[in-house]
Amino acid sequence: MTNPPPDDVRYEYDATREHLSLNVGGGHLRLSAVELERLVQFLAYLRAAMAPEVEHELPQGACPSIDAPRLAVQLTPDGLRTAIGVRTPAFGWIALLLDRAQTEGVGAHLTALAPTMSVRAD
Repeated sequence: MTNPPPDDVRYEYDATREHLSLNVGGGHLRLSAVELERLVQFLAYLRAAMAPEVEHELPQGACPSIDAPRLAVQLTPDGLRTAIGVRTPAFGWIALLLDRAQTEGVGAHLTALAPTMSVRAD
């Protein structure tokens, strides 16, 4: 883990790593992986409702990143958007819903970048 927990947060995995004991500010939770994923998503929605809002531009320096993520791309059932699903180890699957202009922009950008990239050695 690259980011240490806040001072008032303690955690411990069970022997099978199927449950996590989490102590936050004196409160205790025992969570399965699915329960923890749901809690993380809920907390993310709470954060989205807070001020100040998350910056609109990519921050300078480091931000969380995923090397070689699992992606799924498909049209939404109504045919109006492209759903780009990204599997993250921390948050599970997150879907980005792009309208036609965004889809065309991403496609053009990726098409232009591909020839300039080096081939990955692994």
